[in-house]
Amino acid sequence: MPFAPPAIKQSPYVGATAIILLGALGFCIAGCLTKVDRFKHLGMVFLGVWVTGLINVTIGQPLSTWLASSVSVAYMAILGGWLAYVFAPTSIKVKANDS
Repeated sequence: MPFAPPAIKQSPYVGATAIILLGALGFCIAGCLTKVDRFKHLGMVFLGVWVTGLINVTIGQPLSTWLASSVSVAYMAILGGWLAYVFAPTSIKVKANDS
């Protein structure tokens, strides 16, 4: 990582923590803004994020690494879903005229 900040060069855990927290923030936003069942929606977002990571396999990442990434993406989804529940205990209700 030639262009990484000094803190990340010293400890890769700093970068991993930042990725997990930013991913959880994304899942939190998705959970707060959903108009359908929150956890079903977050499950679909989880699948979308994880399958999108398959692009990395085409540029040389091993398939086993992509499969193992499901654990970190699931952790982000669980943490983000919990945060969404804290910030917005109920999903936004769908109005009768919304489609």
